[in-house]
Amino acid sequence: MRTTVGLRSLPIASLLQIFTSAAPHSGDAELQETQLSMAALAQALASETTLYGAEAVKFFNELAKTDPANKLCVDCGAHNPIWASLSYGTYFCLECSGVHRSLGVHISFVRSVNMDSWNTEQQQKMARGGNSGLVDYLRQCQMPEAYHRIPESEARRQIAEKYHTESATAYREHMGRLARGEPTSLVPVMFEVKTAP
Repeated sequence: MRTTVGLRSLPIASLLQIFTSAAPHSGDAELQETQLSMAALAQALASETTLYGAEAVKFFNELAKTDPANKLCVDCGAHNPIWASLSYGTYFCLECSGVHRSLGVHISFVRSVNMDSWNTEQQQKMARGGNSGLVDYLRQCQMPEAYHRIPESEARRQIAEKYHTESATAYREHMGRLARGEPTSLVPVMFEVKTAP
């Protein structure tokens, strides 16, 4: 089975146009609010500026409107995550961010949504990512549900196992190719936890 992540490979302007026209809405007021959000997001991405603090938070809130899964930690499900991985374009909570940092930047390059500055390239990486993209892909790879909502008592072990799989590596490499503007497709790789020697 071959899956391409078509939307994620489009230029940002095209993504914004698609999200604006396809956004579900219950009335004119909600459609207008969605269009304003998309316009603000397009302006931030086109401005070639570095975002920091409140401006960065505003940018990430706009992204969360296009992918509501970004409002939950991709690993444990905690609400309002304030840490992100540029490697995967995903968001996670403070507790899970510590585990991600321990994995090393070659596995997960971690940034704070509100305490770090975000240049245009990093903003575009995050706009192409999103928690639902990684979660959907890992489900296609048959990742057990236990790895979708990891309890705190298992966080260190299960997060390390999850991101050291060939499935996670394939997704990380796919996101890297997208960031470099290289052609890419994403083929599901069976989720297998590597056993310690």
